[in-house]
Amino acid sequence: MYRLVFTIGSLLILSSVTLAQVELPKPTGPFPVGTATYTWVDGSREEVATNDPSDRREVIVQLWYPAQPAAGAAVVSYFPELPAALEIMRTKFGARGEQMAELFAPLGRIQTHAFPNAPVATRQSSYPVLLFSPGGDMSRHFYTVQAEELASHGYIVAVMSHAYSTFDLFPNDRLLTSHPRWNPARGASEEERDKHFEELTNILSADASFVLMQLEQLNKKDTDGRFTGKLDFGKMAILGHSRGGKTVSRVLVTEPRVRAGIIYDNLPPMAERVSGYKQPTLMMRTSEWEEGDAAELNKLMEKSRSGGYVVTVEGSGHRNFSDAHLTSPDRFKSEIDARRALQIINAYTLAFLEQQFTGKASPLLEESARTYPEAKLTVFGKK
Repeated sequence: MYRLVFTIGSLLILSSVTLAQVELPKPTGPFPVGTATYTWVDGSREEVATNDPSDRREVIVQLWYPAQPAAGAAVVSYFPELPAALEIMRTKFGARGEQMAELFAPLGRIQTHAFPNAPVATRQSSYPVLLFSPGGDMSRHFYTVQAEELASHGYIVAVMSHAYSTFDLFPNDRLLTSHPRWNPARGASEEERDKHFEELTNILSADASFVLMQLEQLNKKDTDGRFTGKLDFGKMAILGHSRGGKTVSRVLVTEPRVRAGIIYDNLPPMAERVSGYKQPTLMMRTSEWEEGDAAELNKLMEKSRSGGYVVTVEGSGHRNFSDAHLTSPDRFKSEIDARRALQIINAYTLAFLEQQFTGKASPLLEESARTYPEAKLTVFGKK
């Protein structure tokens, strides 16, 4: 059975890929990068976005990790499922499908730097674990640059694709994106919008907890032998962009094992704005925020017991915290160059993670730092 679920938002976000050849930035770390993808079904949770009570919650998880590829191994394409997705669009959905296929097709010319299903690098016995929750309507593939960069520096990165929240091709030929349930109608009251987002935040954070359990099982016994004993859950953080930032916020409260959180361009839910966090957090945002929202974020950070950082990237747009400006420059424009924005975002992300997991202070996280003039850093101390 073929199913296509699209919203207007997804058409705008994922369309207009440039016809020019796009080359992704080369990862700067010492490790080659591997990638492997899994689809996991949580039998304990009903899928509320469908009418079938037997449907259960699904999450696609793409792991990016330090690898030891064989000589002459080939890298994986940017969107490996694209040929199947294009075929579904073209053959099953008429003129609308043809239009979508034309917009998506150029993604097929992009190559990553990652080797599919390569062995995990043996330079270390295990590696820190990072969960990543994408923005609404966004594809997990649109965070490839950051995932590769982190993996090249010795992290195992689990990028989650949440059914009916992010865009992906799920089993049984289901092209899914954000369900209208999570996109309140224009003009909806603030109370109604908060109710929808609160429900979704709880679902996405439960996805993260489920993925964490699956990763623990993979670490105990990977049937392929690849990840057994390779994940260091004593060094674990969660990252998220936009809607995924709300996932981060909730997981920091519900999963005490998670030692740190990074939120990209999202104001956390009210519950966490009231309580603050126990774990250190890095907040990165654009300079486009309204003054009131920026003040709310600072109040949250002042309440957080372990302190943290707010980095404002001048000239950036909301989707600079993904690959979108790089892969679709005709669609997404900002004052800052797309590669420069990703460089800054990755630099602060790596500095924060290294500081949390090694205890070594990073010069980049001092307010006197001037490495990136476009970045305005505010430091919040421990309480």
